[in-house]
Amino acid sequence: MSHQMIKPVSRDRIPFPNLAKNPQTWADDFLKMETAEAEYKKLKAEYDEIRKCPRSKTDQIKLLKQAYSNHCDNISKQLAGLLSMHGPDAFMRLPHMPASPINSFIPIEIFEAALDQLPPDPPDAMTDETKQKKLDAIRKKMDEQKAKIKKYSPQAFFLLKNGSIMCDSRKEFVQYWREKQNCIAGACNIQGIDITECGEAEKWAYKKLGIAKFISPKSQKLPFRP
Repeated sequence: MSHQMIKPVSRDRIPFPNLAKNPQTWADDFLKMETAEAEYKKLKAEYDEIRKCPRSKTDQIKLLKQAYSNHCDNISKQLAGLLSMHGPDAFMRLPHMPASPINSFIPIEIFEAALDQLPPDPPDAMTDETKQKKLDAIRKKMDEQKAKIKKYSPQAFFLLKNGSIMCDSRKEFVQYWREKQNCIAGACNIQGIDITECGEAEKWAYKKLGIAKFISPKSQKLPFRP
């Protein structure tokens, strides 16, 4: 495999190039922010999975019984109104009222027999109380991570447009560097220059930010050496 030395990227094409001058002022907080974001994402996925867990059969039956009771109460009220208005003739009117809940009455025996035939709980089913406790616990942890993200994201690094945050300059800078390194088979700075040819600040940032993890051993491109 033949390797070819790349042409370095000019500084004016790098996002927020001034960050390369003083990485000691932001790299620690940036990594803490990234860690908090990753943990928040993990917790959010766990939260969403628990939310999708089906309700336990016990709680489901409890709700169905309450719904059945409400249905019967509604029928009783409507039948009482019908009897009050039409007396014995009310029963002659029922066949002409197919949409009335009175005509959808389900005897308690049939209802209970239907409950007995409900399928068993799936493996991930849980009671409403258990689900809520789990969700509350995860939400608390998510809020803690959000607080950390805010703490380690000083506004000085935000690019704003009309008062809205467009991006975190540190993220743009580091992501560009990682992508550049991921195309090259040797350690390089954000411009693609061999890291051994760079100043102490860039060497420190390279190590601190773990850019070496993104080296591409199979790449045919080599970092630029003056």
